[in-house]
Amino acid sequence: MVEFKALGGFWVAVKMDEVSGGTLQMHVAISVGALDQLTAEEVGVEVWAGDVGLPLAQRPAQLGYLQTRAITAYADFVFTDSDNLAPTVVRVSLRNETEVWDVSDQLPAPPLVG
Repeated sequence: MVEFKALGGFWVAVKMDEVSGGTLQMHVAISVGALDQLTAEEVGVEVWAGDVGLPLAQRPAQLGYLQTRAITAYADFVFTDSDNLAPTVVRVSLRNETEVWDVSDQLPAPPLVG
């Protein structure tokens, strides 16, 4: 189940996927009012496995957008997890505010097989 939290004046949710062995991708979805309301530089993500922070391998250069009745900005962050540690906490920072999600019960989705 996706948990939305209020952060920096927006509603935010996170979802974890396994990209390949030893790599995790964190999807961050942010409900925005306009396409230019937020930039990728304003969004930060940390993934922790207990007291070990996973190294950030790639951050998005810009936000993507999905627009239906509402506008959702999204960002994909990639983390190195070469020891295959089980992530427990995700911290998202947005406009100088931080919120924490417990992901200890969230298993990464397996990579898509093409």
